[in-house]
Amino acid sequence: MEDSRHIERALIIAGGDMTTVPSPTSDAVVIAADSGYDHALRVGLDVDLLIGDLDSITDEGLDHARTAGVQIIEHPADKDHTDLELALDHAVASGASQISVHGGEAGSLGHLLGVALELTDRRWADVDVRWHSDGATACVARAHRTVALEPAVGSVVSLIPVGDVTGVQTSGLQWSLDGDDLLAGTSRGMRNRATHPSVEVSVTGGALLVIVEEPHV
Repeated sequence: MEDSRHIERALIIAGGDMTTVPSPTSDAVVIAADSGYDHALRVGLDVDLLIGDLDSITDEGLDHARTAGVQIIEHPADKDHTDLELALDHAVASGASQISVHGGEAGSLGHLLGVALELTDRRWADVDVRWHSDGATACVARAHRTVALEPAVGSVVSLIPVGDVTGVQTSGLQWSLDGDDLLAGTSRGMRNRATHPSVEVSVTGGALLVIVEEPHV
């Protein structure tokens, strides 16, 4: 039976590599996408839901989930969506307005680009989705959703338009944009730099990937 609880915050643990250790809030529902369950076990996270085609989770991980009574939603291997996308869709359908994603690192270039682009899906346009990887965070600015960040001063901030993006406004960056348009394929928004511990990015139209890379110490 599927979980019908209404949730506000979700923590999704994806497969692939995971170099960050998430710190969920007490009210966050923890969702593991397939082998993300193994990551959750490794860092001591209690999982509420395991979802995916279960083709990459270890036998030990799956046995643990079943023994622990974790809700499992299994999908066929021959499916049109990634396990991460299934987890995102479930979290949004359950009412989550804030989603943190950990894992999904390493792998092929196609895999990494796919994870980043999944964040821009219109189905979660009203949700604050953030993907945390080793030293970096990715999220999306939209017309009705200003991105507010608290990076370390000196962090690299890249603004990557997915399609044409209009009216880009920034604060807290070395090179400000003031209502500028960023067209698909431009490199103009790449490798800006945070000059303030509070950064905001807004747009009037389109989807803008905002990627923050913390400075190396």
